[in-house]
Amino acid sequence: MGSHSLLGAVVGGVAAYMTGGASLLMSAGGAAAVGAGATVGASIDQQQAAKDAAAATNNAVAQQTQTADAALQQQIDAQNQQLQTAQDALAQQKTADAAQLQAEQDALTQQQTASDAQLKTAQDALTAQQTAYQNQLLLGQQTLAQQQASSQAQLVQAQQASAAQQAMMQQQIDAANKLYQSQVEATNRANQLQPDTAAMTAANQQQGKSGQSGTMLTGPAGVDLTQLSLGKTTLLGS
Repeated sequence: MGSHSLLGAVVGGVAAYMTGGASLLMSAGGAAAVGAGATVGASIDQQQAAKDAAAATNNAVAQQTQTADAALQQQIDAQNQQLQTAQDALAQQKTADAAQLQAEQDALTQQQTASDAQLKTAQDALTAQQTAYQNQLLLGQQTLAQQQASSQAQLVQAQQASAAQQAMMQQQIDAANKLYQSQVEATNRANQLQPDTAAMTAANQQQGKSGQSGTMLTGPAGVDLTQLSLGKTTLLGS
């Protein structure tokens, strides 16, 4: 008998005793009261047993739930750890990529700076070379212009000197011609005063030996006698 059944029987007996005394407790009514108390106690024991079973079930479910929660929490913690590890790895990768990108950008900037410097140097050298060439060309043109001017001046001077020399030579020639002409005239005047008759006679005789000769008017063939017929207006027959 359970504790509650025993307690119910005692309570029922006490109630019967207090109501009817010892005679009632020992009578059938007392026994019924004790039995009723025991039944009530048994019912209470059953209810308590059901409560205990329910509590045990609840405790088992709670234990299982706690175990499942712990397993789930472990799984969540493991997943969180994996996620954190992946995030850390990703952050490290991003950092490495950013560092590599920055290094590449720095290298590209340095290369671009070096290329710009080389280009600037080449452009400056080309500009200096062009300037030197322009200066040299200008100097050459100036020198050529000076040489041309000097040559032109020398040519003018030479032409002037040549003209002066020609004028002087012409004056000398004119003077010589005048002198020669005066000498010829003097000789002619002297010859007119004293003609060389012997020479003139010898020359005429010599021409007579060679036949009829020409003059400045007749030409080398002399006078054509057939052109001397009457009726012509000139002696030459023209």
